[in-house]
Amino acid sequence: MSVRIGAISVGGMGARFRRPGIQKCLTLLSGKPILEYCIDSFVANKVKLIFLLTGHLHEQISSYLVKRSLQGKDSDIVVSAVYGGLEGEIGALRKLRPFIDEDFLYTEGDTVFTTQTVKSLISKADRHKDGVAVLSISKSVEIAPKHPRISVDRLTSRITSIAVTDQEMKDNRSARYARMGLYYFRKKVFSLLENIPLGRPPSELIRRTLIHDLPFFASITTNPWFCLHDQEDLQKWSRSDVRRYLMH
Repeated sequence: MSVRIGAISVGGMGARFRRPGIQKCLTLLSGKPILEYCIDSFVANKVKLIFLLTGHLHEQISSYLVKRSLQGKDSDIVVSAVYGGLEGEIGALRKLRPFIDEDFLYTEGDTVFTTQTVKSLISKADRHKDGVAVLSISKSVEIAPKHPRISVDRLTSRITSIAVTDQEMKDNRSARYARMGLYYFRKKVFSLLENIPLGRPPSELIRRTLIHDLPFFASITTNPWFCLHDQEDLQKWSRSDVRRYLMH
């Protein structure tokens, strides 16, 4: 079954990227904005409506959408900006509730992944319809050293723990996978979001589901991916074999 709606968070300050005044998701990678890679991967999986959750420098996203429309890229899809505010991803996701009454994809606008990764995520969600959400995770932990680490029950595909801090990652040796920031959310996720304090990351959802024994599943991918947290990651992209793979 296909999913029709996607959401991409593009409202962060990007302070670690050290490009003040420029929205990070619009940074060019091989001549193409980071955001375009996310959109293309969604569209290739038959997503027809994409919400861009803006915040800081939201006017740049609006200008980008005007330019995209003039280029005729939105002939068969709708890409729309929703002001998510300045209180983090949880607050931005809450703003989507009036617009969504079905399952949807969600990702952060600084991650590049393959079309196949999204397809595998959707397929996993189709097999686990009782879950609150499915998260795409990867063994390639070296590509995102600060991302939360996830442990998974390989028999059931349920996420069993999450390690966020350096000490948690050190203590929990079973947390072998990196969170990619790519989710398949059921619409019932909004009731959980209401109880999470603003400023917390979406990975806080995993802690909440574990506390309440709600099923949260993982889709383990072996496909390459790339995350841009800081300025040094741009240099990694320029010399990365992953770059050539993702561009094609």
